[in-house]
Amino acid sequence: MWSIWTILEFVLIPIAAFVLGCLFFYEFRKLYARMQMRRGPYFPARWYQVFADVLKLLSKKPKIPASAKKKLFYFAPFFALACTIAAIWLVPVAGFSPLSHYSIGVLLLIYLLYGPPVAYVIAGASSGSPYGVVGSKREILLLIAYEVPFILSLLSIALMAGHVEHATLSVQEIVNYQMTHTLNVFGVNLPAWFLFLNPFAAIALFLSVLGKLHVKPFDIVEAEHEIVYGPLAEYSGRLLGLFKIEGYIKFFLISTLIIDFLLGGALTSFTWLTIIYFIVVTFILVFIWALICVLMPRYRPSDAFAWFIKYPLVFSILAIIWAYLIYMPWFDIPFAQIIGR
Repeated sequence: MWSIWTILEFVLIPIAAFVLGCLFFYEFRKLYARMQMRRGPYFPARWYQVFADVLKLLSKKPKIPASAKKKLFYFAPFFALACTIAAIWLVPVAGFSPLSHYSIGVLLLIYLLYGPPVAYVIAGASSGSPYGVVGSKREILLLIAYEVPFILSLLSIALMAGHVEHATLSVQEIVNYQMTHTLNVFGVNLPAWFLFLNPFAAIALFLSVLGKLHVKPFDIVEAEHEIVYGPLAEYSGRLLGLFKIEGYIKFFLISTLIIDFLLGGALTSFTWLTIIYFIVVTFILVFIWALICVLMPRYRPSDAFAWFIKYPLVFSILAIIWAYLIYMPWFDIPFAQIIGR
């Protein structure tokens, strides 16, 4: 029987994810603009520009193209938003999560994060627009490229958290493992974050989520200058607003996923310090993404596919191998040791 607090978590976590996702996306736009010597969102809008854009879209009636498959056209944004909200329930947000203790949480998370890209494919294919069809094809190509290293990197972490023989698929247990172990390197105790324990998984995960976020150089799905927003070219009004909400929640969700799987999830049981830790680390991640966007030009679809095969996939395979090696009795690192508290 769920407590009142658990029920509140179901409601408050998606709301908090949306609000923080909007704020961090504003930060992303602002940093991106300043790095290009522009102002970005400016007075009088400032920080609430993103909220104003969403409210404006939600207040408008959508216009459905005559050639669109209407049921699928309506279904896509609701499906994307439902999958993203369900996924945010599975990852601890600053220690709060109603479903992170489930024993198959990692598998559910993988399936749910597969939902928004599929929704984009449905949206473009059902819109009746040639731009939407091209965007859907690009989404499928990108999905095939980044999904395999993304899944392998998460599974390699699950293997290490369960000492290989008893691999855990509970997100909460993965976080608990990092909190209850330390890494001793040359006599210095470091937090047992998987960023240190499995750097191959950390690199593969960070690189693969760039495709999920559709940020440069992997914004080929929307590519406004080429295919006029791709799968969402024919969307308007509240239907486009739902896609925007999903994108902002996903922006925060990906940051939370990286923190939980690679950076300990929670530094301490003291809630406010954990919340501050989450906000600071997310700010750093957003800064890195903005920097990548400024420095990298948009890839061609074939180049993006080749890049994911060449780098994230290779690192994710090395992550699986490393996860098995680290707990083999004959494999020993003389200067490093994992210690349980």
